[in-house]
Amino acid sequence: MSLEVNERLKFIRKYYDMTQKEFADVVGLSQGNVSGIEKGSFKPSIDTVISTCRYFGLSTEWLLLGRGPGPDGIESQTQNIEAKADPELKQMYDILKNLMQNPDPNLRGWAIVQFRKAFGEYCVTEEKKQ
Repeated sequence: MSLEVNERLKFIRKYYDMTQKEFADVVGLSQGNVSGIEKGSFKPSIDTVISTCRYFGLSTEWLLLGRGPGPDGIESQTQNIEAKADPELKQMYDILKNLMQNPDPNLRGWAIVQFRKAFGEYCVTEEKKQ
């Protein structure tokens, strides 16, 4: 799963702790246009992409495709981007990461079972994809 351009734009705004109005002012849009882009109602123009990349020092490859480092060198892995934008998600991610890195295989197995119980309907196996 990867983020879309509108989700990366929203991430940038939240990462820099900006309101939609503040973000709109620096990239040359109205607050309503920022809201529409973030909701996915429409795509950002190339001018918006360029001005955003220039102002925040981002690569267009990261903003458009999610490849390479994002703001402050953050890699473009989906979970890292979403975790940075949402503190509760970051906490859940960190807990799961710590459980899975624990050397005790019983603890890792327990974590996997609990994860599947809680999120089984969201887990797609390779068999279901085919």
